[in-house]
Amino acid sequence: MIAEGEIPTLWQGEQGGKARLLAGTSGPDMVELWQWSLNPGEMFTSPGHGEGTTELLFVTEAP
Repeated sequence: MIAEGEIPTLWQGEQGGKARLLAGTSGPDMVELWQWSLNPGEMFTSPGHGEGTTELLFVTEAP
């Protein structure tokens, strides 16, 4: 269990959005679990991932 305050924020948007790495593994079958929030007008550009990478997204809309 990790306390809320110990979860690192690895990206911060100009409008308050953020990306936090919740969990991760290393090795050839690396897995990462991220929590992203993007506010209106924000975007994040990634250099991309290696061949064979699979991404799973779960999108919600803030109330």
